[in-house]
Amino acid sequence: MESASFPLKIIGWCMMFYGVVELLNAFKIKQMKRTYNLIEQNQTSTDEELDESVAVEEKNESTI
Repeated sequence: MESASFPLKIIGWCMMFYGVVELLNAFKIKQMKRTYNLIEQNQTSTDEELDESVAVEEKNESTI
């Protein structure tokens, strides 16, 4: 009976290892998405600030 359960134990441990690896990958993906969104948000706010500064400069040039 012992020899028949050994392959099942190996399969069980491999499935647990696979689950842990998938969990780590999910955390990595979530962290990368969060970082990407922060970069995109900062880039959008920087673009808006640049647009506002260009508009102010154009307004100042037209009044001169």
